Amino acid sequence: MKIGIRIGNWSPEEGGRFTFQDEILKAFIQYSCGSNHQFIIIGLQKTPPIDINSFSNLEYASLYWSGKHHHRIFEKLKFWLEKFVAKLDQSYRMSTKNPYFEEIAEDYQVDLMWFLSASYPPQDIPYVTTVWDLQHRLQPFFPEVSANGVWESREQSLRELLQRAAYIVVGTKIGKREVETFFQVSPERIKILPFPTPKFVNVPDVSLDTSVLEKYKIPPKFLFYPAQFWPHKNHVNLLLALQHLKNQFGLDLPIVFTGGDQGNRAHVEKTAQDLDLLRQVHFLGFVSQDELVALYRQAFALTFVTFFGPDNLPPLEAFALGCPVIASKVSGAEEQLEDAALLVDPQHPEQIATGIKQLWDSPALREQLINQGYERSQQWSVEDYVKALFAIFDEFETIRRSWGRSTSL
Repeated sequence: MKIGIRIGNWSPEEGGRFTFQDEILKAFIQYSCGSNHQFIIIGLQKTPPIDINSFSNLEYASLYWSGKHHHRIFEKLKFWLEKFVAKLDQSYRMSTKNPYFEEIAEDYQVDLMWFLSASYPPQDIPYVTTVWDLQHRLQPFFPEVSANGVWESREQSLRELLQRAAYIVVGTKIGKREVETFFQVSPERIKILPFPTPKFVNVPDVSLDTSVLEKYKIPPKFLFYPAQFWPHKNHVNLLLALQHLKNQFGLDLPIVFTGGDQGNRAHVEKTAQDLDLLRQVHFLGFVSQDELVALYRQAFALTFVTFFGPDNLPPLEAFALGCPVIASKVSGAEEQLEDAALLVDPQHPEQIATGIKQLWDSPALREQLINQGYERSQQWSVEDYVKALFAIFDEFETIRRSWGRSTSL
C-alpha cells in the first residue's frame, strides 16, 4: 500500500506534541525499510523536517503553497481565508478540507492515511488517527477545551473524525473505553499502543552537568515541573502545596517551571507572589532538550500534577533519567505509570504536599521509585510503538486490496 503520514507543526516549543511526533517519525523512518509499504510524509514545511534521502520507500510532499497547481484556485483561497478567520475567532469552524492535501493524496495515489494526532478533518481516503485525550468531554469546564467555541468545534470535528476512522490508536484501556463511550466506535477499530519512552532521554549515564543550575541560579534538591502554562496543568495547587510544606513543616523547597505560556503564566506568577513564594519559584520558559535532561537528572523529584490524562510523556522521561515521580491520580495514571510513581490527588494541595514530604522523609522510598521507574521506562520503546503501527497497516492491507483506485459509488 501507499501510506500517507500527515505531520503538523515542527517546533520544539509545541512541547509534548512535538516530542511525540518527532520521536515516532524518526523511528518510523528508521524502520520503514523493513516494511513492504511505500510512505509519503505530508507536512506544512517546504522541505522534510527529517532527512529521508537514503530511504527508497519514503517520499516527502509539502502542503506549502508552491504555485505548482493553478486549478481549484478559488478553493485554495477560501481555505486559507477560513484558516485565517479561524485563527482570529476560535468559535469559527472551518468547513473546507485542505485542497492541497486532497491533491497530494490523489497525485501520490495514497491508499491509507495516518494522522499523528486527532486534529485533522476526516477524509474519503481510509485513515488511522491517534487520540491523546478526550478531556473536553471529561472536564469541559477548563477554558482551553471549552471557551470561545472550542468545545463545540472539538466535539464536532472529533465525532466526524473518529466515527469515520479505519482505526483509532489510543495509549490505554481507559482511553479506549472513552472513545467507545463518547463516540460510539466499535471496539474492534480501537487499537491500544502505550505511549513509548522518548529516545532522547536514553543518554549515557555520565557525570552530572551542573552548568544548567549555574546558568539559571537553581539551588540543589529542587522540584521540577516541565509543563506548558495551561490551566489544566495545575501549577496553582502545586504552589499551594509548597506553601503548606513551608508553613506546616518549615520545608522551603525550590521548584523549577519550564514550558511556554499558553495564557496562564501571569496568573501563576501572581499566585506565587501572593503566597510569598517568588524566591522559591524559578520560571525558565522554554528550554532545550539537553537542558531538560540535565534538569530531570538533578531534580529531587518530578511533580507532575496535571488534571488531564490518560497519557502523559514527562513521567516516562523522568523514569528513564532516574528522577522519582509524584504524579496526579487521574484517569489512566495507574495503568500508564503502574507502581513506579507516587500518585496524589491534584485537587488538594495538602495531599500533594503529603506526597512530597513522604518522599523527602524516606530516601529508601525515593530510591525504590527511581528503580521501579527505570524498569517501567524500558517496557515499551519507540521502536515497539512503530512496529505495532506497521502491524496495523498490514492488517488493513487485507481489507484495502478489495477495491481499486478508480472505484466509486
